[in-house]
Amino acid sequence: NYALAEKYQLQGLNGVVITSVQPEGAAEAAGLKADDVILKINDIDITSKSMYDEALSYYSPGDRLKISYKRDQRLQEANLQLMNKEGTTSI
Repeated sequence: NYALAEKYQLQGLNGVVITSVQPEGAAEAAGLKADDVILKINDIDITSKSMYDEALSYYSPGDRLKISYKRDQRLQEANLQLMNKEGTTSI
């Protein structure tokens, strides 16, 4: 939506805003925070929530991802290892 794109000063409507981060989860361990905007997963452009969901569906717990994101108008990268609901890397 245009209001969110303006708020986060995004080019177009690309990206997915992180609204919350699970304590002790993979995103928190990688340094991601609420209000970060995910722009890429392993160099795949994330243009919508459905694209984000699809991109993640190709990976399993234990897989490593490179996340490109925007925080405070700065582009950054983080590497994370996906975890299951129990907080482990078991499938």
